[in-house]
Amino acid sequence: MSQWVRHKSGEGNKWELDAHGQSTHVWRVKALEKDYLFLYLPKSEYEPCEAPVIWEDVTDQCALGGTQEGALGIWHAGVNVIHHRITYRFRKVSGSSLAICGLKWAFVVERKKS
Repeated sequence: MSQWVRHKSGEGNKWELDAHGQSTHVWRVKALEKDYLFLYLPKSEYEPCEAPVIWEDVTDQCALGGTQEGALGIWHAGVNVIHHRITYRFRKVSGSSLAICGLKWAFVVERKKS
């Protein structure tokens, strides 16, 4: 399991420690930019944190259907996602591609990957 650090203020990116993750005064982290392999962050300013949550778009795998109670449900892999808010979320999106259909916004169904 990977370890992560972030700025003590809670702002900014979370950084994943690399294989040589720490020394006395710095965290060695994997760089976000492709130009660098790793960066050093001062331990005085960064602290361990939880890994970032990663969500995947599963909208195209969902279907509308009824429930036993007669309500409308949104189903993914046999699960009514409306009742599983820890594992699934809805994200409202807008964009120029929606305007072609005459829509101003739509909802995307995302499942927690990690």
